[in-house]
Amino acid sequence: MKNTIKIIIVILSTSALLGTTDLLDLCNNDPEQMILGKWVSEEDSEYVWEFLSNGAHQTYTDGQLTRERSWQIVNECEGETVDNEYDFAMLELSRGSNLPSQCFVVQDLNGVLTLLALPQGRLHIFDRVVD
Repeated sequence: MKNTIKIIIVILSTSALLGTTDLLDLCNNDPEQMILGKWVSEEDSEYVWEFLSNGAHQTYTDGQLTRERSWQIVNECEGETVDNEYDFAMLELSRGSNLPSQCFVVQDLNGVLTLLALPQGRLHIFDRVVD
């Protein structure tokens, strides 16, 4: 009983610090929910990605919308599959009807979005934008 009370206190304290939505995302560990929102590149603070719940992915440069495409969390992309022991998920971004999709291994998604581009192996790191 004492352990249950301690757990409830920790959850309530964390909820107060993080906010209810963030706490639910952390509890669910659902990458499709956790990725929603705006992310700013650690390499270039004027480069922002936004993931919308309707499946739209928007890219902003210097505050201007420069590209819009769709996104989805998948289990396989570019012949690679998710290894849940080491990878969190896979992200697929469409490039349009005439081009193949762009694939990323999601290596971290907890306030920092760490993506490994396939097949290039380039690492992209974004920080969550808090409004």
